[in-house]
Amino acid sequence: MMNNRLTALAASLLFAATSLFAQDAPRARDALFRIISVTGDCQVQRPTLASFEPAAAKMYPLGTVVRAAAGGEVILGYNNNYEFTLTGPGEVLVGAGVNGPLLQLVLSQGKLRAAFVKSMQDGDVVIETPGFTSLPGPEVLMSIDAVREAGGLVSSTVTFERGTGRLFGPQFNIPVLRVGNSLRLLSALDRSLTRITGLLGELPVQLDNNTDIPTEFTMRPGAAIKITRQFSPVTGREGVSVLIINENGVGHASYAFVLGDALLATEGVLRTIPKEIEPGAADAQPLLPDQNFPPASATDDDFGGFGGFDFP
Repeated sequence: MMNNRLTALAASLLFAATSLFAQDAPRARDALFRIISVTGDCQVQRPTLASFEPAAAKMYPLGTVVRAAAGGEVILGYNNNYEFTLTGPGEVLVGAGVNGPLLQLVLSQGKLRAAFVKSMQDGDVVIETPGFTSLPGPEVLMSIDAVREAGGLVSSTVTFERGTGRLFGPQFNIPVLRVGNSLRLLSALDRSLTRITGLLGELPVQLDNNTDIPTEFTMRPGAAIKITRQFSPVTGREGVSVLIINENGVGHASYAFVLGDALLATEGVLRTIPKEIEPGAADAQPLLPDQNFPPASATDDDFGGFGGFDFP
């Protein structure tokens, strides 16, 4: 049984040379990209150098890190098919893709606006950010605004203005993003948390549940998904807890499991406390499907702990 179906799917999309979009003949990859224009304080670090230098409108080798200070902006071009605008404060690594993609961008922070032409192929470009991966399709116009927050968190707002694409990360997969779709992802750098909030449009989301058939959920504006992870240094296993809240603030599903062990799983931990039940007696109450939860605008602490699952 495939214990982590979505992680395997993500890996195959990104790294397998025989993916759905692989071609019979290898595609030409330029070893250079161009900085088209520079505004404000912007720097680059070429792969052969240990320090940054002022950015200039010229060609640079793949593997170069581009940095824009607050108020700065850099427009990048590659292969006459792709154009990217980095608005500071931000930093992006412009590198070669691995086993399929022609170009891989790793966005640490900042706003990255991407525009692709019709002639490009699906899977040509991969955009990595803290917590998720984006695979834009042809003719896409999209933006990712990644903001570093306190506590090792990165809040990223993803918006599609044209075309379609895919987005995935640990334990989740969004197979189709269309024009008008927008969502926000809060990710912990240590992978302990992923929180997805719907902003615009409807989004199909697939969530790993430790079986071959993922949990399906249609995310609408105001809906939220929280995925928390807990790693045990003693057993070397990772526990995962998933909480899904619909756009009305009502609990849709909640479950927890340990990766690689189908026997260590639980669900139905959403509870409501009837008025006649005294505080502290809720643990004896069964799951009630109409349980109301904090709205999607609530803080992560409002969601409680690790889904009621005692991770060994």
